[in-house]
Amino acid sequence: MTEKEPLRDALGAITRAMATNVRDWGADRLDAFLWGVLLGWDCEEQHDHAADFCEVGAMDVIAARHGWDARQVERVRSFRRAVLAAAEPGCPSEANRA
Repeated sequence: MTEKEPLRDALGAITRAMATNVRDWGADRLDAFLWGVLLGWDCEEQHDHAADFCEVGAMDVIAARHGWDARQVERVRSFRRAVLAAAEPGCPSEANRA
């Protein structure tokens, strides 16, 4: 077992639980923050956004809904990058695509 496996497993379990829950994760400010950090509001797929329907602007919508300024948005995005780095590729993003 590598040093990151317990963290990767925990993040995977949390993100799968969130992604499969019917809760509106964007309605509440704290829920929106948690989703942004753990699953991300920005599209993380590598594809042509003009050709595919995706939630490219979801972070902008959520930020406006909850009154997040540019600093708060960058904070959520930086935490999201840290989660992705800690979990290694495949963990949170797998649940996001489920």
